[in-house]
Amino acid sequence: MVFKEAATPQQLAAISELGFVVQPSIKLCKLVRWIPPLQGFLLNVDGASKGNPNPCGGGGIVRNAIGSVVLGFSHFYGNGNNLLAEARVIWIPPLQGFLLNVDGASKGNPSPCGGGGIVRNAIGSVVLGFSHFYGNGNNLLAEARVMCDGVQLAVERGILVDQICSDSTILVNSLRTGIAPSWTCYRWWRFVLDFVQQNRVRVYHVYSEANQVADALATFACTARCNVVFSSSIQLPRPCFPALVGDRLGLGKLRVG
Repeated sequence: MVFKEAATPQQLAAISELGFVVQPSIKLCKLVRWIPPLQGFLLNVDGASKGNPNPCGGGGIVRNAIGSVVLGFSHFYGNGNNLLAEARVIWIPPLQGFLLNVDGASKGNPSPCGGGGIVRNAIGSVVLGFSHFYGNGNNLLAEARVMCDGVQLAVERGILVDQICSDSTILVNSLRTGIAPSWTCYRWWRFVLDFVQQNRVRVYHVYSEANQVADALATFACTARCNVVFSSSIQLPRPCFPALVGDRLGLGKLRVG
């Protein structure tokens, strides 16, 4: 027999008098601990909602390998559910140095393609931006070329890039494994790989919602079909401003799927 609720001492005594042996279930305690990153930084996030839907929000914390807190935030998102709160994506500035966000765009496969990139510092100020048109090609070619162009422009201007972010999973994984994703983009990919390895630059994959300024610059390159370099935020194309302001204010974007 299995009882759903714990028996009282009197009930246990009565069961024993009837010749039954009571075997209480044993619950094992599990100790769970937070595991710090081996190197670099780790971001933990969580969303909360007081109903479905109801007021919801989210919080996150960034810690280093010894557990020291370097960044924390709490954001309120208004009415929504728990999934919405956890699906918010924000652009995270570098803790120090400079961060390069890049994105490639192609209007077909192959078709006219281009790329855009932006370099910002720890407070989100723009120090470099660009839009480059590459002619006919596919999206992977554009992603590799724009990352190469971003690195070259930064080096030419004496900007020491510490981190590179792209929303191309294929390209980021290829730089981590050292295996070229395609021979058509090998020479640009190889330049980036050598730069990353020699300078110990960290390359991260980010969701497109956290890469919207670079995306706007890539779209501008495909539309205008020109090569332009920007040295400040005032010079950027107008479509970049909503995402740029949102990133600077730490506003989250909703990611679906």
